[in-house]
Amino acid sequence: MRKLMKRLGLFLVVLLLFAYKTEVVADVSEQFELSGTATSLLNNWNFRSNIRNDQVNAPFEWWLWEAAKYGVSDGNVAAYGVKDGYAFIKIAAPGSDTWHIQFNQWVKLKQEKYYLISFRAKADQPRTINVKILTNHDPWVNYLAQTVELTKEWNTYTFYYKHPDKADETVNFCFELGKGPATTVYIADVILLPVNESEVQESKEE
Repeated sequence: MRKLMKRLGLFLVVLLLFAYKTEVVADVSEQFELSGTATSLLNNWNFRSNIRNDQVNAPFEWWLWEAAKYGVSDGNVAAYGVKDGYAFIKIAAPGSDTWHIQFNQWVKLKQEKYYLISFRAKADQPRTINVKILTNHDPWVNYLAQTVELTKEWNTYTFYYKHPDKADETVNFCFELGKGPATTVYIADVILLPVNESEVQESKEE
């Protein structure tokens, strides 16, 4: 009887250890899946943190460029910040060209690689903005230049981009906010992700 009880006890211990080990492995697998799933190459893409706005020391974080600070035009921002997972930029004066107000972040991209670009945006007054990927030095070559129409309601804008074979690895991801109405622009969920060429082809066929 004692031998039987001892065997049952050992059996229960083994079962408990196995169950615990299985649970731990499942948790680790889940954590790996979540942490291994890329969301965006851009830092603070979901605006859970404040905007650094430090081009010199933190160019791989969000920063603003205002033409008025360099004597180019009167383009300047009255206020900016984050709230509830989005960024807001209140434009005081838009300047005379689209690039006179910029919301930027440097990012590293691979030559001849396809990328998905997606973001949500709106404005207090309907207006256009430009989305660009360009060199971060003179002569400021545009690799991508896309104009989108903003309304007073949130809309999602999505498109694909192929980084050219002779393009710089470190580039500037830019929202150009100048020239339009002096209003507040809202931006959220800025996704920049590498994708397979097949995904791009499937999108064209739909």
